[in-house]
Amino acid sequence: MYKHMAVLFCLACLLACSTQKLDTRGREVRYAKGYVAPNFSGTDQGGHPFELWRQWGKKVVLNFSTTYNGRSLLLIPEFKAFYQQVNKEEVALLSVFVKQKEGTVIPFARQNVINYPVIADAYGAIGKLYGIQIRLQEDAFEQYSTTDYTEMQFPLTLFIDEEGVIRRILTTDVKAKELQEFVAE
Repeated sequence: MYKHMAVLFCLACLLACSTQKLDTRGREVRYAKGYVAPNFSGTDQGGHPFELWRQWGKKVVLNFSTTYNGRSLLLIPEFKAFYQQVNKEEVALLSVFVKQKEGTVIPFARQNVINYPVIADAYGAIGKLYGIQIRLQEDAFEQYSTTDYTEMQFPLTLFIDEEGVIRRILTTDVKAKELQEFVAE
């Protein structure tokens, strides 16, 4: 009897460990090229709600950034020029500022005249869905400088197709030409 219960328990554990996250169409969701991008939601700097899966039907450029990373800052002019030219009905652009509070991100967006949606991911929950983990040193949450963090993969930009599938993952600088080529595909 105990052997049967032990076998059933082991089977239950295996099933629990092998469960996959699926989207509403039954497709596997994970942060990897060729898979449906993990869903998240937030509020942009204009107070508008944003949910990734509500963007399906559009091509999506999803960028993970920080206000203090020099390479991330270099992308802002490229994204601004790109966003100014695209049809917003066909293309969505969003930057997620990982482990940064709205009190830092919103003034930063205003100061840099960012014309595309940005979201503050204060606790890193969105970033974690995409493999980004920033470890704070001591109690440095309010102080945003490069010495307060372990930086990983910034900038990180994903090209997501109309079906929500990740087509490209870039950890390098992205130029407006690459963005336009993605939209034209």
